Amino acid sequence: MAENQDLKTLAKSLSDSYSGILQYSTLKPDEIRQHVEQLSKYSDHLPLSWFTPQLIEALLALEDRNQHVYNLWTVWVRRLSGAPEALASAEPQLTRVLEAMQQSLVELETPLDIRKEAWIGLVALCGTAPPQFTDTQIIQAMTRVLEQYADHPDLVQSMGETLDAGVAHCLANTTLLNVFEVDHCERLLTAYVKLIPHRRPDSSAPAAMAAMQHVVDIRVKQKLQTKANADMETLVALVENMGEKESVEIKLARLTILAGVVRMLQFTKDKSKKVKALEENLDGKFVERFSQLVTEVYKQPNSVIISQDVFAYIAGQCFPNLPTEAIKKMDHKNILRMLISCLLTSDQIWQNGEIIQNLNVSQKNVDHLKKITEGAIHKDIGRISRAIGTVILTGLEEDDSESSMAKMVQSSLDRLVGFSYNILVDWDRFITNNPKSSMDTESKKIMSELDTVIWLIFKTMLFSFTAILKAIAVDIPDGKGLVNVQYAAQDIISIFANFHFITDHLGSGSGFKAYQDTITNAVAYLMHDDNACQLNNLISTAYQEYAPSKFTTDRTHPISVLSPVQLSRLTYFTNLIEQVMSQLEDKVLENDILPVIYPVLKWKNPENKELYESVHSAALAVFSAQKEVSRELTGVYAPLLIESFPQPMTLQQLRFAYTTMIQSLCMMDDALSWLATNYLLDKIHALSINEKDIVLHSQYTAALIDLLKPLSLGPFFGQLLNEVETLVLQRSMTAGTRNATLKIIFETVSGSGISDMRRVEAVGWFLELKRKVKVLEEKQKQQEKKSTLTTPLSLTKD
Repeated sequence: MAENQDLKTLAKSLSDSYSGILQYSTLKPDEIRQHVEQLSKYSDHLPLSWFTPQLIEALLALEDRNQHVYNLWTVWVRRLSGAPEALASAEPQLTRVLEAMQQSLVELETPLDIRKEAWIGLVALCGTAPPQFTDTQIIQAMTRVLEQYADHPDLVQSMGETLDAGVAHCLANTTLLNVFEVDHCERLLTAYVKLIPHRRPDSSAPAAMAAMQHVVDIRVKQKLQTKANADMETLVALVENMGEKESVEIKLARLTILAGVVRMLQFTKDKSKKVKALEENLDGKFVERFSQLVTEVYKQPNSVIISQDVFAYIAGQCFPNLPTEAIKKMDHKNILRMLISCLLTSDQIWQNGEIIQNLNVSQKNVDHLKKITEGAIHKDIGRISRAIGTVILTGLEEDDSESSMAKMVQSSLDRLVGFSYNILVDWDRFITNNPKSSMDTESKKIMSELDTVIWLIFKTMLFSFTAILKAIAVDIPDGKGLVNVQYAAQDIISIFANFHFITDHLGSGSGFKAYQDTITNAVAYLMHDDNACQLNNLISTAYQEYAPSKFTTDRTHPISVLSPVQLSRLTYFTNLIEQVMSQLEDKVLENDILPVIYPVLKWKNPENKELYESVHSAALAVFSAQKEVSRELTGVYAPLLIESFPQPMTLQQLRFAYTTMIQSLCMMDDALSWLATNYLLDKIHALSINEKDIVLHSQYTAALIDLLKPLSLGPFFGQLLNEVETLVLQRSMTAGTRNATLKIIFETVSGSGISDMRRVEAVGWFLELKRKVKVLEEKQKQQEKKSTLTTPLSLTKD
């Protein structure tokens, strides 16, 4: 009920304002202003019948640069475009209104809001203009406005979106897009192209392309296919036109217009044969123009920074969906150079790493980063990266390792590696210098906002690099990309190592298929016998960064001072050496890797759990690969394993690690395996079976029993059986502990892992051991009974 009352009140208010405007000569200026504002506020809801000649005449009399009057005019003109009968009877007021709008647009003192309303109203009738004010007159008026604005960059920037919409609407609907009258559209488009360079780089290309996509979307879907074909043929001829003597900026603007048409045709369904043929021709022309213009820009170095964002945006929008035949015709080398440069150095993307290097905990910095991430270029990084991948893929498929394209790809990879390392170092420095524990409440709040936006940037960075590297390592069949680009595999590993702190934080590495496939192929390439030298050089260089100093008196091990970010990188390489151990040289293991991982193996309170587990896996991989250095490692690693239990190792980890080590040593040297076993025996013998050590004693014994399996093929099996038997038959062992130990022994000797040759012996030994245990227990019971009988009576009473 209240809602109906509100509507009635509003209707009466609008009716009063309508009447008041018609009688404006009897009202005061403030009253007139209030009435015009009221109608303007609800202008989109006013019926067309309210826009009578009397109302329009009154508004013409009240115009005097009043924004609300222009708003009402614009609504009226837009309504007329969909009402042919009302349009036919709208003269002479319509011509006067359109002339007033045109005049306002060319007068420099006109306020911005009025300009926008006037432009929208002026272009609204394109395609439906009456004989009194034709499409020709409208387009001529639009062209004059655009030509005038070319001398006023600030005005172009502030009016940008409105001008885009007007040009798009006009070219999509005008009746002049035909071979006889297209010169009017050509002059309009030329005037519009001259405005594009005055726009900000992050908005110029997206806006111009969007405008042309709208034009194509409307034209290609026209019901009469013959008209759609004819209009598209005219439009394609129009956008293909490029003056040879025009400046680079204008040529780039024209390329943007061309790209908008190409992009929309790529996503248009149900195209006629005529349109498909036009598209194929246009694809070739687009690639040719793109290549020529990139080459021309590189001849004018000062133009590269200005142009690269536009090239990158266009490439990202169009390249991934271009047919292969068209992409093959491009200048892959120069285009790759341009796109990589934009990705790394653009102010709209990563600013050559300064986006991280200049980080600080301030609201200004947070706002700056948010502005970048919300920009059209940054949002298009995924497409730009796929475009780079497309250029690399197509450029390398027909080339060999000596080609200029392969060298350009290698050069690009070198830049990516350097960039990734700088990001690692700068982020590490920022985290170290800005600990949250020392921040006040306000700083913590800002830091929380900063975290959100910076990890969005890092995530985008990781996905972008992966898309590029995948093109080399995965997309080119038969590993040809890794073969042709000599150091590609090494560079891929280095980049992902530097970015491992990102995958650690995001937790996306294991579920990110492109990331996994790229790493897998790079590692597989390095594991090939012909490439083992590259692999060893990579690993050696990486670990030398963490090696103890040989030429200073400071003996502080670098591992002890590494930050979490730096430890993350080391973890990546340690995970890697476990996979590639079979191809690592002993001198690399002995001189570079082991000196770095020894301190980590000795950690009692692991600073980085992932790294701690990784170095143990790497050490076990040394044994599994039966490296010669295992002989020296045994004397260090076996005691270290024993002392690592019960903290930080669990019993399960101890048993697995020790069994794995002994299993590998048995294949190399039986004496060495028995030596390692004796370290464990010595630890067990050193423990007294009392309340304090009984649990540890039984746990170490369980680990010793596990060794029956690997030692069952060697000469020391019988000796180990004797040792186990001695431990089980110790009188100080409780019955419960002894029975639990027997159960473990039975599971070991009867399960898989014991040699078939020794299984009968082992089972026989176990049965005999069980008999001895029974005899022992009976003797113990008799002794306890005898002791009870000989105890004085006074001591046995309650």
